[in-house]
Amino acid sequence: MVRPTLIELEADLLEYLQVNGSLVADEERAATLARLFGVPTAELAAAWNRLAELELVAIETDPSGTPFMRLTERGVEHAEFLALEDQQTGRPRPWWVRFGLAGAPTRRLAWACCWISLLIAVFCIVYGFRNRLFWPGGLFILSALGYWLAIRWVDRHGTWG
Repeated sequence: MVRPTLIELEADLLEYLQVNGSLVADEERAATLARLFGVPTAELAAAWNRLAELELVAIETDPSGTPFMRLTERGVEHAEFLALEDQQTGRPRPWWVRFGLAGAPTRRLAWACCWISLLIAVFCIVYGFRNRLFWPGGLFILSALGYWLAIRWVDRHGTWG
């Protein structure tokens, strides 16, 4: 697994905060997030501190004294900018997305392939009660799942153009 750079780690933290609203900033949560992002806890702490220095996040304490982190207005704008930039430039597609969408250059065609795979799977499962040879065709459900995951990835991280 390739470790993210500090800038990529900061972008991931901003995206996480944008989705979840806030983040408990204690050592246990830091260790969990460090494992999730595949970095040492010290690098995650450095990214937290840099985001605080840039005034993109605010580190506060709740009434019980637990520290937590939230996005500032400037941080929300920056997170939205990063998301828009990702959509416009498009991240390189992982191998499983390229493989799953091979031959399906448009979203519409990819959805058509997904639905056809799903229909074939349902047909094979239903007809499998009459003829057992059709049961393995139910595995087309995995193809439909692959199309759906690849479409979702491109919608979130890339472009269809």
